[in-house]
Amino acid sequence: MTSTPWKNLVSGNDLDEASAVRKKSKISVSIELHKVSEYTSNGYEEESRNSKKAKMVYVKKQFEQFEDQVWLTLYKLKFTFMNSGSDFGIPVSDDPDLSPKQIDVFASDGNVALVIECKSAECPDGVRKGHDFKPNLIEISKNKEYQTNAIRKYFNNPDMEVGFVLFTNKYDVSDANKRIANSAGISVLNEFDLQYYNTLYKILGEYAKYQILSDIFRDKKINSIGCNVPAVRGIVSGHIIYSFLIEPSKILPLAYVAHRKVNETKFDQTYQRMINARKLNEIKEFIVNRGFFANSVIVNIDSEEEPVFDCLTAEGNTSCGILHLPGHYKSMWVIDGQHRLFSFAGLKEASSTTIPVTAFYNLDKETQSRIFVDINHKQKKVDSNLLISIESQSKLQSNKPSEWADALNVVTFSEMSEDPNSVFYRKIKDNFKSDSNGDITIYSLLTAMRKAKLIGSGGSNKTFIPGPLYSDSKQDPVEATREKVKKFMEKTFKIFDDCCPEKWNCSKDDGGYLATNNGMTAILYTISEALQIANMGKDMTQMSAERLEKTIERYIKALAISFNDLTDDDIKVFKNRQGAQGQELSHKEMLVMIHKTYDEFNNSKITNYLKESDLQFTKIVKDDIDVIEKQIINHLKRVLLKNYEHEWYKEPEFNQIGKQLNDIRFENGNISDPLENFIDIDIAYDIIEAGKQRKFKSFEFKPDGTTYKDKISWITLFKNLRNKINSNEKIMKNEATKYLSVCEVLRAHFLTDEEDLDDENISTPN
Repeated sequence: MTSTPWKNLVSGNDLDEASAVRKKSKISVSIELHKVSEYTSNGYEEESRNSKKAKMVYVKKQFEQFEDQVWLTLYKLKFTFMNSGSDFGIPVSDDPDLSPKQIDVFASDGNVALVIECKSAECPDGVRKGHDFKPNLIEISKNKEYQTNAIRKYFNNPDMEVGFVLFTNKYDVSDANKRIANSAGISVLNEFDLQYYNTLYKILGEYAKYQILSDIFRDKKINSIGCNVPAVRGIVSGHIIYSFLIEPSKILPLAYVAHRKVNETKFDQTYQRMINARKLNEIKEFIVNRGFFANSVIVNIDSEEEPVFDCLTAEGNTSCGILHLPGHYKSMWVIDGQHRLFSFAGLKEASSTTIPVTAFYNLDKETQSRIFVDINHKQKKVDSNLLISIESQSKLQSNKPSEWADALNVVTFSEMSEDPNSVFYRKIKDNFKSDSNGDITIYSLLTAMRKAKLIGSGGSNKTFIPGPLYSDSKQDPVEATREKVKKFMEKTFKIFDDCCPEKWNCSKDDGGYLATNNGMTAILYTISEALQIANMGKDMTQMSAERLEKTIERYIKALAISFNDLTDDDIKVFKNRQGAQGQELSHKEMLVMIHKTYDEFNNSKITNYLKESDLQFTKIVKDDIDVIEKQIINHLKRVLLKNYEHEWYKEPEFNQIGKQLNDIRFENGNISDPLENFIDIDIAYDIIEAGKQRKFKSFEFKPDGTTYKDKISWITLFKNLRNKINSNEKIMKNEATKYLSVCEVLRAHFLTDEEDLDDENISTPN
């Protein structure tokens, strides 16, 4: 395409008019009939005509629509000068016969300018791989110096910084091409970056401009954004800190929240999680109405070069002077005070007022996150899942597996929950999205993945011991492990979606169990155990996700089919198991489910559990507990009447229980009957627990217990056993053994005491 140097470089109202054309996917014009052939040759089609004129329509091609998307994003971000059309060019030589280089998108603002070449592939169902951008990059690199000088000359600004960008859509740019671009100082961005910038615009407005500039000029010092401020320097817990007052407009270009990598297909949503657009608007209104903030915004100066501090006076560890803030975009990570700072974006008050800032220098990512968590956990209530997400975004940058393994669990499952094609879609709770209704929390997933040791675990010397889902990739173990975890989890849990879809997709409120915190925890434990049984002695870190899933596929399928056959009452048994003990018990039950289908699926845990949970133990307790509870009630009546006679309920410790029994008596219409006639086992336990030790010795089991409460702690055991029987839950061997021991002691006490108790006028329970 031919181009004219600096043709149609527009600003102001002309820029607004150009945006109206860019927003259209097709252009309609009315022309005289003799011009039809001219327009047709330029890609227009005739839609209709009359005797004098024809209506011509041009449908923009995919690459043109992508150019428009990039252009409109920069337009929204308030770049002041832009090209209105694609016939815009910038000279590449002093030779007047050499045509200027056509530029797809040009934008400038203040002391920066962007020269952008757009490339979009026709791949509706994926991305185009194998395309070589080397010729494009070489040409851009060859023209960079001359075009930079031409731009500076045109704008009469020798300090203007110019960024050159290759913006791609639906291309998989090779690492080799990226290395060429990096060495030539050319930024490579893609459609996911564009999506990210537009998301930020919705939240932060014009401030999102600094994010795209930070990605393009990430290693470039921009003199126009550096500034000097009077400051106090001190030391806190071994860290150097600076305190100063500054106009928000000066710090906004330097500030950022998200620890983000360019070209990430799943863009980091930290802004969305940490910044609430509604809250920003509320604070903006507060600022406009002359509101002010006395507490400091806390930041970390994240720069290769230590800030220059010109000391003017000092006393002890404190000094006053001039702090030279770095002239780099994205050089200050905001640890606390995000809403206070970003609310100034777009307000005139950003330049007319100051805010207090406390700045650390070069804290490592983990320390930054810990400070953020400490502030928000101890000073104000912030959802624990948010705190975990923030920690994860920073720890994911670490090169230590012991630090990024946890972060990988959080990030990977969060991504899958947001993917409509994932088996985990909307199953994981996101408290920052109104339409999020998942029953699984990030915190429970992180805890379960840690205990299951699927990615890895810490050794005795704080070393990292790789787990089965760790990928021992020398190039990028973080990304390789991330892919392995995702593929493995998708394939494994797809089995539940295929074999027991109703059970897998049933929410907690509708009686579901599998896709809940307790269900997922038990399943992850079971998957970990299954991998060990199926791959005993093998190095699973060297196995692909697909191969690893194949080794346990039939076992997980057996588990899913077993759950599909369970009744609603059976599922209730699993749902009623709560806490760590309940999760572990459900995990063991899942192992047994698989074992019943495949005999070879066995280990010591399964064998011991089968022995411990033999149905005979449930039968022993079930056959006896009604009898012992009846004996407890009868003996309790004897003790009450022996020690207090029929007005025992007037004693202070039994006053509330007496009122409860009186209500029961009134409801039953037997107001003349003694209150003790209405004692059931639950009330009996309440009376024993409220009683005095010296009068209730016959209910004590632990002779070595130090307190009365300790000696009657068997009551908790009896209540739990009764609940298990009512819920059709198995009773374990150790529980049955403890139960029989208590019964033996209690019955011996009852027989001994009965020799001294007067049995007259003692009613037995109905």
